[in-house]
Amino acid sequence: MIIWRTTWAASPETPKSLCGTPVSTKLSEPLLDPRGDVTESNRVNRSKPTIGEYCFIRVDGKEAIEFEFSWHAGTIDPLKYASPGHESTTTLQSPRRIQGLGTRAVVGDDGAFVTAPCKSSIDSSDGPKETDEFSLFMRVSRDIHGADHRESIEKFMRTYFPAAIETLNCA
Repeated sequence: MIIWRTTWAASPETPKSLCGTPVSTKLSEPLLDPRGDVTESNRVNRSKPTIGEYCFIRVDGKEAIEFEFSWHAGTIDPLKYASPGHESTTTLQSPRRIQGLGTRAVVGDDGAFVTAPCKSSIDSSDGPKETDEFSLFMRVSRDIHGADHRESIEKFMRTYFPAAIETLNCA
């Protein structure tokens, strides 16, 4: 499902929201270059979440940013799941812990992984389950960007993650 579609070549407007979360265009623009036809495929259901839900931002049909919204019971260590060699879809290039964002956070050259408390009820294959933590994983495509975007990613997530938490129905 495409939530919005814009062509930057025709309009210098950068989307003011990504995956249902308001965001400063000054923060998202460096992660979406090169400018082109931007589309969003958002499968995140905030009112009735499942364990893991995805949202993809594409530029000219190529994936630019991937988000994974996850609700779970108990705390997890993002560094464990983001470290290369871990059998996970959430590995990052050179992940390092950062302070002052969520409960636990890591930023890598190509993305970030942040957790915070969030009591919620999710739908699972076993029926409804209570959760007490939320995680947001974000990866910037190296195919499009190629370079280390650690600083831009950290600035983006310091604003985006708290804004995303505000859009959730956390108790």
